[in-house]
Amino acid sequence: MIRASILFFLLISFGSCDRPKAIFSKYPNGNVHEQFSFDSFFTKDTTGLLEVFFIDGKLKLTGHLKNGKKDGNWTEYNLHGDTVWKGTYESEILNGEVFEKNKNGSWFKTNYAKGIREGKSTEFIVWESDKNKTSFFYQFGQYSNGKPQGLWVRKDTNGIILAENTYVDGIIRGYFTNRYENGKIKLKGELNIDSAGTNNFDFYDSSGNKTELNSYEIYLVEP
Repeated sequence: MIRASILFFLLISFGSCDRPKAIFSKYPNGNVHEQFSFDSFFTKDTTGLLEVFFIDGKLKLTGHLKNGKKDGNWTEYNLHGDTVWKGTYESEILNGEVFEKNKNGSWFKTNYAKGIREGKSTEFIVWESDKNKTSFFYQFGQYSNGKPQGLWVRKDTNGIILAENTYVDGIIRGYFTNRYENGKIKLKGELNIDSAGTNNFDFYDSSGNKTELNSYEIYLVEP
């Protein structure tokens, strides 16, 4: 857990070159669990760098505290040293681009403004279907006031569009397409999922010719 304020320490060490450090806790094997490097006299409001380690001594989390609050760049790592979370705080509030990676390899980059998702978002999805098939694709879109807004697009790793749909204040409504693997449109129309409005669709074969389908499934770009 990230400490929002500094309340205690076990040991303060002073070196000739390094900044003084407060060691908050250790593992049973003696390795440091949490430590805080600071610039001046140590109090609960001291500015400095908090570091959290795995039991083997590898770095797990690092970030700056200012007056006891997260402020500046914070980064979290897994046991392999890969970045799994990265973002910037201003007095405990996220501001700027946030990167997060899941255990299955999926990740996203989303912009925050004053703690709320705002602006561009890019996602890389690792999708494991019920048929034991793994798919990889990207999703692109925007947020406004914390909600998906406008056109969201799904593409494969070669940049071919697979699906599109439109959000209005976080609700799917308006233009959408589902596409074949070659990028040609399979379904196209207007979606009104949240209302009693009529959903009008056109269907096409893989060559781009209009056709009819007796049954179909709509794939949505869901952030």
